[in-house]
Amino acid sequence: MSQTPGPWTIEEYTGTDTKYIYGGDHQFVGETHGKNAKDNAYLIVASPDLLAAAKACYEEWWLEGCPIVHEPDNPCWLDLMGSAIAKAGGG
Repeated sequence: MSQTPGPWTIEEYTGTDTKYIYGGDHQFVGETHGKNAKDNAYLIVASPDLLAAAKACYEEWWLEGCPIVHEPDNPCWLDLMGSAIAKAGGG
């Protein structure tokens, strides 16, 4: 899995609600629009760090298994994290 290298940054221009997201070497990553543009842009910019943190936690806890007893309606956070990591990788 390969993403645009960081750090990712947000650029804003006066007179517009559009937020532009750029990666390392000012490579365009995406843009957000509308009333939630700024919050969405922050989430996008944080995604590489969130993914790295999730992977580190998942790999650490995977060795010991999920320590939480759970019901079928309430999956272990470890399962949820594994699904999120797979989704981030396109799976």
